[in-house]
Amino acid sequence: MARAMDVVELTPRWAAGDEICVDATAAWPASECYVAYRYRRDRAGKIMELLLTGSGRCGRLKLLLPPEAAAVRAVLVDGSPAAFTSKRVEQSLYVCMDMP
Repeated sequence: MARAMDVVELTPRWAAGDEICVDATAAWPASECYVAYRYRRDRAGKIMELLLTGSGRCGRLKLLLPPEAAAVRAVLVDGSPAAFTSKRVEQSLYVCMDMP
């Protein structure tokens, strides 16, 4: 039997609103499942940080980058380089990756 929020697709678009600091949580109390994250970025849009936790077994991240971002040089997970792809949708640039 599948649990709610067992596989999560997280698509924060805070960069579109010029937000630099956000804490967000989504919970499904009936199944005791949740996902929570803390999003931070510097004003220049050169460094972004996403601290993520949850009860799901896996997920996919599609993170909108600020308009001034031209390319992604690296993605770190727990301080180590991680596989990712960049995706452009019209004028928007996203970092996409699987989350264990």
